Amino acid sequence: MELSEANRLNSYGIITALNFTGGFKAWGNYTACYPANTDIKDYFISVNRMFGFVAKTLIFSYWGKIDGKMTPRFVQSIVDSINIWLNGLTSDGHLLGGRVEFISGENNTADLMAGKMRYHVYLTPPSPAVEIDYVLEYDLSYIEALFA
Repeated sequence: MELSEANRLNSYGIITALNFTGGFKAWGNYTACYPANTDIKDYFISVNRMFGFVAKTLIFSYWGKIDGKMTPRFVQSIVDSINIWLNGLTSDGHLLGGRVEFISGENNTADLMAGKMRYHVYLTPPSPAVEIDYVLEYDLSYIEALFA
């Protein structure tokens, strides 16, 4: 398969195997929802995987907090520990940034009375470099420098 054919398939969200420079490589960064779905967390494989990783890690890490007393300190301890973890992912280069907030508008009184808490996690995994273009230009100044 030629590069142009692989790129055409990629434009429809189809990953291919391409032997372009010394071995087969998986060629493509899009999930099958692309191009119909334009939500970056859904259509880039690497971004989608990071969202899944963060979601599963939060569930497994904080499952033990179920049945804890919902005090302000309890809520803040979860915010603090998740933010520390997200800062670590950011400093390691796995995220461009991330934070968690306990937003009062997303936690109504009825839900809190029923023991239901909602934390809002913001994160930005880096996008893959899909295309790198080069502009080549003949520069006359190097010719002129020959005779300067």
